[in-house]
Amino acid sequence: MSNPFNMSCSVSILFLMVLVSDRDKLRQEASSRFLNSFSFMCQIFGIMRTQGGEVFKPLVGPVFECFTLILDDSNCDPDQYEVFNEQVSYNVTLISMKYSMNK
Repeated sequence: MSNPFNMSCSVSILFLMVLVSDRDKLRQEASSRFLNSFSFMCQIFGIMRTQGGEVFKPLVGPVFECFTLILDDSNCDPDQYEVFNEQVSYNVTLISMKYSMNK
């Protein structure tokens, strides 16, 4: 019998791969779907760890690319900035906690 945790991780990673490859198109066609997907990716980034406790490195680039995509666009709507702010705050808090615990 397969491990449900491994299956859910595989589905999540597949979903994230689709998001990363189609993020520009998704953002233009359905901003709310982009923001939901972006939030999901940030939450996975904040939760998913390797066996050694490190962040899941394949998500680092896509997360920061989405942050940059929102920051560099002068036509962003307030919802995009709000989600950006929430996700930056969440991830920075997690990173700060991790590094302060290691000292």
